[in-house]
Amino acid sequence: MTCPPASDFLSRLTCANQLDRQGFARLVFFEGMLFGSRKKWWGTPGERPFAHEGLDLCFFETSAHELRRLDGTINVPALYDGRVEHMTDDNLDGLVKSQKN
Repeated sequence: MTCPPASDFLSRLTCANQLDRQGFARLVFFEGMLFGSRKKWWGTPGERPFAHEGLDLCFFETSAHELRRLDGTINVPALYDGRVEHMTDDNLDGLVKSQKN
Protein backbone atom coordinates (compact mmCIF):
# COMPACT_ATOMS: atom_id res chain seq x y z
CA MET A 1 0.00 0.00 0.00
CA THR A 2 1.34 3.44 -0.87
CA CYS A 3 1.09 6.47 1.36
CA PRO A 4 -1.34 9.21 0.33
CA PRO A 5 0.04 12.62 -0.67
CA ALA A 6 0.72 15.11 2.13
CA SER A 7 -2.24 17.21 3.27
CA ASP A 8 -2.82 20.18 5.56
CA PHE A 9 -5.88 18.38 6.98
CA LEU A 10 -4.70 18.40 10.60
CA SER A 11 -4.04 22.14 10.67
CA ARG A 12 -7.44 22.80 9.02
CA LEU A 13 -9.18 20.49 11.52
CA THR A 14 -7.45 22.24 14.43
CA CYS A 15 -8.32 25.70 13.11
CA ALA A 16 -11.95 24.89 12.18
CA ASN A 17 -12.64 23.62 15.71
CA GLN A 18 -10.34 25.92 17.72
CA LEU A 19 -8.62 22.85 19.15
CA ASP A 20 -5.47 24.89 19.73
CA ARG A 21 -7.38 26.66 22.53
CA GLN A 22 -7.72 23.27 24.22
CA GLY A 23 -4.01 22.51 23.87
CA PHE A 24 -4.37 20.08 20.96
CA ALA A 25 -1.24 17.93 20.55
CA ARG A 26 -2.29 14.93 18.44
CA LEU A 27 -5.15 12.71 17.35
CA VAL A 28 -5.51 9.42 19.22
CA PHE A 29 -6.66 6.24 17.47
CA PHE A 30 -7.59 2.86 18.90
CA GLU A 31 -7.11 -0.20 16.70
CA GLY A 32 -10.71 -0.43 15.53
CA MET A 33 -10.70 3.20 14.34
CA LEU A 34 -8.17 2.59 11.61
CA PHE A 35 -8.76 1.84 7.94
CA GLY A 36 -8.88 -1.88 7.27
CA SER A 37 -9.42 -2.89 10.91
CA ARG A 38 -11.80 -5.76 11.66
CA LYS A 39 -12.11 -4.84 15.36
CA LYS A 40 -14.89 -2.76 16.96
CA TRP A 41 -13.87 0.04 19.32
CA TRP A 42 -17.41 0.92 20.44
CA GLY A 43 -20.17 -1.00 22.23
CA THR A 44 -19.69 -4.71 22.80
CA PRO A 45 -16.13 -5.83 21.97
CA GLY A 46 -15.84 -8.00 18.91
CA GLU A 47 -15.22 -8.08 15.20
CA ARG A 48 -16.79 -6.03 12.43
CA PRO A 49 -18.55 -8.04 9.73
CA PHE A 50 -16.34 -6.28 7.14
CA ALA A 51 -13.03 -4.42 7.28
CA HIS A 52 -13.38 -0.73 8.20
CA GLU A 53 -13.47 1.44 5.08
CA GLY A 54 -12.75 4.73 6.81
CA LEU A 55 -10.94 6.42 9.66
CA ASP A 56 -12.79 7.34 12.86
CA LEU A 57 -11.92 10.70 14.43
CA CYS A 58 -13.03 10.69 18.05
CA PHE A 59 -10.20 11.41 20.51
CA PHE A 60 -7.26 13.76 20.86
CA GLU A 61 -4.53 14.34 23.41
CA THR A 62 -3.66 17.77 24.78
CA SER A 63 -0.17 19.12 25.43
CA ALA A 64 -0.90 18.34 29.13
CA HIS A 65 -1.42 14.65 28.13
CA GLU A 66 -5.18 14.74 28.77
CA LEU A 67 -7.41 12.57 26.58
CA ARG A 68 -10.34 14.54 25.14
CA ARG A 69 -13.26 13.44 23.00
CA LEU A 70 -14.44 15.17 19.85
CA ASP A 71 -18.22 15.61 19.97
CA GLY A 72 -21.02 15.90 17.42
CA THR A 73 -20.33 19.59 16.81
CA ILE A 74 -16.94 18.94 15.21
CA ASN A 75 -16.34 20.42 11.78
CA VAL A 76 -14.39 17.97 9.62
CA PRO A 77 -12.68 19.57 6.60
CA ALA A 78 -12.01 17.66 3.41
CA LEU A 79 -8.67 15.88 3.28
CA TYR A 80 -7.87 17.42 -0.13
CA ASP A 81 -9.37 20.05 -2.41
CA GLY A 82 -11.78 18.44 -4.84
CA ARG A 83 -15.44 17.97 -5.62
CA VAL A 84 -18.18 16.07 -3.79
CA GLU A 85 -19.30 13.00 -5.73
CA HIS A 86 -21.76 11.45 -3.28
CA MET A 87 -23.29 12.06 0.16
CA THR A 88 -25.15 9.45 2.20
CA ASP A 89 -26.22 8.67 5.75
CA ASP A 90 -24.31 5.95 7.55
CA ASN A 91 -24.57 4.38 10.98
CA LEU A 92 -23.17 7.52 12.62
CA ASP A 93 -23.67 10.99 11.12
CA GLY A 94 -22.92 10.77 7.44
CA LEU A 95 -20.45 9.99 4.74
CA VAL A 96 -19.13 12.21 1.98
CA LYS A 97 -17.31 10.72 -0.99
CA SER A 98 -15.19 13.20 -2.91
CA GLN A 99 -12.79 13.20 -5.84
CA LYS A 100 -9.39 14.83 -5.28
CA ASN A 101 -8.38 17.54 -7.76
